[in-house]
Amino acid sequence: MKKIVIILALNCLYLYVSFGQTPPCEAIILNDIYTPLGNQVNALMYDCDYDEGTKLAMDNDYANKYPNAIQMPTYDGYSSTLKFNCHGYAWGRVEHGIDRWMPFFFYNYMLPYFVDNSYIEVSSETFPAKVFWDYPEDHSAITTEQPGWFISKWANGPLCYHRWDDCPYHHAGQTFKYYVINCHPLIEDQTISLDRNIISCGTLTVQDVIISSEVTVNMHAQDEVVLKPGSHAVAGSNVSITAGGRMQTSSSPSFSPPCNNNGNANTNSLFEELLEELSVETLEINEVDFSIFPNPNDGNFVVKIIGEILPYTVEIFNNLGGQLGFVNCNEDMVSINRTDLNPGIYYIRLTMKGKMTVKKIIVR
Repeated sequence: MKKIVIILALNCLYLYVSFGQTPPCEAIILNDIYTPLGNQVNALMYDCDYDEGTKLAMDNDYANKYPNAIQMPTYDGYSSTLKFNCHGYAWGRVEHGIDRWMPFFFYNYMLPYFVDNSYIEVSSETFPAKVFWDYPEDHSAITTEQPGWFISKWANGPLCYHRWDDCPYHHAGQTFKYYVINCHPLIEDQTISLDRNIISCGTLTVQDVIISSEVTVNMHAQDEVVLKPGSHAVAGSNVSITAGGRMQTSSSPSFSPPCNNNGNANTNSLFEELLEELSVETLEINEVDFSIFPNPNDGNFVVKIIGEILPYTVEIFNNLGGQLGFVNCNEDMVSINRTDLNPGIYYIRLTMKGKMTVKKIIVR
């Protein structure tokens, strides 16, 4: 791991804007965050935090300047923290559940999200979506169910639920860009030479892609994986292709699988076997539906499967995207007892055979 000490003098990244505080430890560059299409996003980790007195002072300072913004607790009951910044929250914590600093105008930090087709820009505010403060600002947020209200981390200060124009980054004439995850990505004209997990929430299309030897590539799409001509997996590679709905090909891609006992490549037969295996595995379920009752509730509720039952997982998330627990089950109903949850909105995600459905619950 590479250690660095950086003062990042950009609006979202300027660590010392509030109190001139020097981080009590060095930043470490990590390579543990990936876009949905499997491209690496470098990030910084601070394995330390400010003391309680500093965090309290920062919370109070921002509360006085922005009394209508709602501060959300992060660590030890305080909102301000060194653990993550605005980009780290919107693109890292929400998606991966881990805390990182993500600079923007630096090579291979935020750039992969914008260039690999994982996210696409939309013309207006929607939910859920990422929000980016356009130049000259440098700030990210997520939209909420309440139009015009965002959640964003203010540098090394608090994590806030706030109006679009009620934050340190607003100025007259400020414009925004909105990004949503691309559920129909196209991967084409590239060579994959590093291990990679590629995930699509809809249809994944692959064309003219070469997978190098000794590389493991897992491709999964919620609806279907479309293989178009020109895709080529070199002998010695390990390729897994699954879908929550069905598998489709547009003619037979060219594969170079390991040789059989006679030393001849079984290109056609291996690919046909792969299609047969996938069609049996992934056509079993097209939709996953379930009900939750009662809703609202006090943390005690029942999840009931509607339709065919196969082994499934039920997960519960808070509104920051953090996983609070999970249970594996293969019966038609499962009872959840989480009276420890504070009142608020939570999300239940049910995953069955690669198909996911998310529903909202209210705990009172």
